[in-house]
Amino acid sequence: MVKRCSMRRARILHTMAVLGIASAGQLKEPALPREYPYCPAFISTISDPPGHTELVVFPLHGKAFRIPIRSAAGVFFSPNGKALYGACTPIPAIGDAPIKIAPCKIDLKTGRTTPVPGSKALHGYYASAVSNNEDRMVFLGFERLVELTLPDGKIRTISIQGADKHLWTHLSLSPDGERAVAVRNGRLELIDVSSGITKPLGNEFFIAAWSPDGKWLAAVEKGEEGRTILMDATSLTRRRVLGPSELNW
Repeated sequence: MVKRCSMRRARILHTMAVLGIASAGQLKEPALPREYPYCPAFISTISDPPGHTELVVFPLHGKAFRIPIRSAAGVFFSPNGKALYGACTPIPAIGDAPIKIAPCKIDLKTGRTTPVPGSKALHGYYASAVSNNEDRMVFLGFERLVELTLPDGKIRTISIQGADKHLWTHLSLSPDGERAVAVRNGRLELIDVSSGITKPLGNEFFIAAWSPDGKWLAAVEKGEEGRTILMDATSLTRRRVLGPSELNW
């Protein structure tokens, strides 16, 4: 997983990777400001022994460090690049007590892992996303959307229009927190967070994500050669057709 630290650096690193010139020494690594020590270059996972998963963070400054986490499944970056969110076991089980799993925040500057306030009450929500300012999270269940404000942990539940029994995946929250996109039953849908009203955006897409400035919505078509479609986030008009990608802004 690679996280954008700045648009300029992201373009440089992407160019280096595509052209294969980093190891050839034709382009020097760009100078990185010291005020961004939390921004990792790469995140990886290890499991040794089995069942004891750790995230390995390779920061652009300093040595790599490890963070215990319950599972690598569903781990995602906050839009500002300062933290990771995912399921973890913040309190070790004692004796035969059941293992408690909760959504957690992993601060990439300190390595500290803490439960998301109010999230322990959430069950049966399979997709989640966090806002740009990390002041709210959105969770999707089969029939409901839950908005969790931070750090007070207050919960607001919204019924989803046209709910069915299909699992939601690939949730992305707009920077203003008012809209989300997610995939259900093979179809990309736009979700109004305040009302739960949904709008189909196409059966040909399998994932979508908002740009950090909220001006664009990018969606990737299904299939190995699926193109990346760039839409105007306001009108949802398709503006550009790009090549296949993994859709990391």
